[in-house]
Amino acid sequence: MKKIVTCLLLSSITSLFGQKIFFNIENDTIGSTFSIRKVTNEVVRNITLKELNFELEKISLDEGYYYLKKEDEEVVLYIKPEHELTIKFDSEDFRNSMEFSGKGASINKFLSEKNASRLNGNANTRKYFDREFYEGDENAYLRKIDGYYKGLYGILFSGNLDKDFVDEEMKNLQFGYSLDLLRFEDAKSFYQFKDSINPSKRFLEPLSHIHFDTDHLFEKYNSYAELSILKWRKDLENAENLKMMRDILSSIRTDALKQGVLESLFELMSKDTPKRTRDYYSLIKSNSSTLELIADARVKYDQVRLVEASKNLSKFDFLTENEEEVKLSEYKGNYILMNIWASWCETCVEDFKTIEKLKDDYHDYNIVFVNISVDKKEDFEKWKNIVEKTNKKGTHLFFNGSKGKFVKTYNISSFPTVVLLSDKGKILNDKLKINSKKTRKILNKIFIK
Repeated sequence: MKKIVTCLLLSSITSLFGQKIFFNIENDTIGSTFSIRKVTNEVVRNITLKELNFELEKISLDEGYYYLKKEDEEVVLYIKPEHELTIKFDSEDFRNSMEFSGKGASINKFLSEKNASRLNGNANTRKYFDREFYEGDENAYLRKIDGYYKGLYGILFSGNLDKDFVDEEMKNLQFGYSLDLLRFEDAKSFYQFKDSINPSKRFLEPLSHIHFDTDHLFEKYNSYAELSILKWRKDLENAENLKMMRDILSSIRTDALKQGVLESLFELMSKDTPKRTRDYYSLIKSNSSTLELIADARVKYDQVRLVEASKNLSKFDFLTENEEEVKLSEYKGNYILMNIWASWCETCVEDFKTIEKLKDDYHDYNIVFVNISVDKKEDFEKWKNIVEKTNKKGTHLFFNGSKGKFVKTYNISSFPTVVLLSDKGKILNDKLKINSKKTRKILNKIFIK
């Protein structure tokens, strides 16, 4: 019993005092930062450079996989308590320049070389192989991927690598194989193959044996973490609406996995998919445990909204009283206050005088006041007569297009509706009233301050 206790004590001492990690960095500046993170993306240590050659102080990492992350680039490490590892890299070529020496170098060289076989382009991460790897159908890809993994297993069992690492990497590679199967369709799309296909059930059969929400696997294997995040992300992408997305997300039990999925949705937010971007932002805002991600998603969503808002200014057609065609984009660069009404709304006409008073009071500022009618096309003359009798000097437009899209874009639910747009077309407020003090208060805050 005494010997067992002594061995355990020595093992504990080795874990606490035997581990050493050195860095040798080129082409970087004092004050720049990088980090060591767990597979779950939890930060173990943020490192601010005080010198370019140094030993990491007070470090005691449990055995397992980690990420070494600098800005948007990362490499996978495998650390053991007894390692005395030196990591050398050039900050101008972070991933490609990675070198290892000392105890623990061989297994990290293996991981680095495995990573080096991936895409060498400008992508943030090496998700995919070179383009040629994906030429042909799924059977051709299976032959290539089988050959690739056989090569990795050959190196792994060459007898030169740490046995504990070999056991763990064997499992990691199995998840990696499934990950590459799941990535096949995305890679086809990334390289813009015209023969992009939906993988067959047989092709994806290995994934049917995996449970994609196992916390201890997510915390242990980087390939499993990436695989499970991608699987849940695809489920969310394929969901028909926001309610279905919320149901899918709420079914994820592992908190770190859910956070990883939300971070992957952030990467999908794009001006090319404004509706999906709004849904993804809604999910992130309601479910993320990281305030930084919520803030970043808000900025990205606002950028997308501005692009979409600018497009909306050119999307809809209007007619003047002389039947000249105009678009709201002609007012771009100015704030626009839209008073949306219809000729059958008797109280709407009474607002014209107030609109003119606002126009006079804010004539020195870059804002235009526009009365927009959404009458039926056959009521054009009726609208024109009302304008000539009541407010001939005002700015009036007659909507000429699909009212459904216009109503949906500007959240019109009743008449009159007053909508204030920014100088870039973004909706600032769609719940205003012409005769309300709130309207003037908002305008004063924008222009007078």
